[in-house]
Amino acid sequence: MESSSSEIRRLLEENESLSRCRVSLEMRAVELEEQRDKMEEDNREMERRTKEVEQRMKSHARPMLEMESELSVLRAEVSRLREEEESHSESVRAGEKELVEKCERLEQQEVQVREMEKMLLAKNVELAESLAKTKVRLSLLL
Repeated sequence: MESSSSEIRRLLEENESLSRCRVSLEMRAVELEEQRDKMEEDNREMERRTKEVEQRMKSHARPMLEMESELSVLRAEVSRLREEEESHSESVRAGEKELVEKCERLEQQEVQVREMEKMLLAKNVELAESLAKTKVRLSLLL
């Protein structure tokens, strides 16, 4: 009876741990989605700024050397932003892969917990029946 009690306690603690893990994974998923959204927003902003600069260049009659210099700076910025975007993309992909792996492990653990709960329930029924039989025997002996 005591081992069943400790087994139940262990299973409950394990279930609580799994629940905390699930919440943690869900929070990580939200963080990754926010990172992806920010990256997309940065990309749109980069495109908007690039177009804005191109329009300014067309509308102003500046010397060609000055415009080429500004274009070079903008291209460097675009290149840097693309590298940053790629870095963020890799980070998001790695995070998503990690999240999928953790979800799979969590699902496997949930299945194991359900199986253990079934075994525990069966053991409890078996113990209850054994206890009932013992009580009957005791009452017959008295």
